[in-house]
Amino acid sequence: MRAQRHAVFGARAAPPAAGGRGGALLALAAGPARAGQRRARSPAGAALVFGLVLWLWHAPQAYAWGLTSVAGYWLMQASLLRTAWWFWRAVLRSDQPWGGAVLALFATVAHMGLLGALIVFAGQLLYPVHVAGTLAWGAAPLADQQLGGLLMWVPAIVPFMAAALWRLAQGLRRAEAAA
Repeated sequence: MRAQRHAVFGARAAPPAAGGRGGALLALAAGPARAGQRRARSPAGAALVFGLVLWLWHAPQAYAWGLTSVAGYWLMQASLLRTAWWFWRAVLRSDQPWGGAVLALFATVAHMGLLGALIVFAGQLLYPVHVAGTLAWGAAPLADQQLGGLLMWVPAIVPFMAAALWRLAQGLRRAEAAA
């Protein structure tokens, strides 16, 4: 469930909001921090910020705090949504060079895949905060962790790959038309 929620925030809710659809969601995510938006307008900068926040919240201690504290939970959700919105806004902007957007998207696919693979193939339980919940559902905690990593590794990167291929095709069409 939590892996699905993060995938929905980062790969499903943020792109429409970044593209101009979802004004209420955008207003909640964007808040007053305009200076941060300016720093993350380039696809590379936005990808770096999004990647750092994603990896930070998947560190076992930060993740546990995010799920055992009300403030931590909302900080986790808000920072993931905000940085995902910045990322998608930067890579979908038509005034940005398409090559930088494609590289940022492929780099994001690579690091998300790596993080998912590390979670899948970890030989030990990284997120013991979920033990009670997974046992209540009759699932083994390590298997639950592996499923979450697999969801991040494969289905969660599909929108990023699709956007990369779309921006690549868009850029190639523009280059062909200009030639």
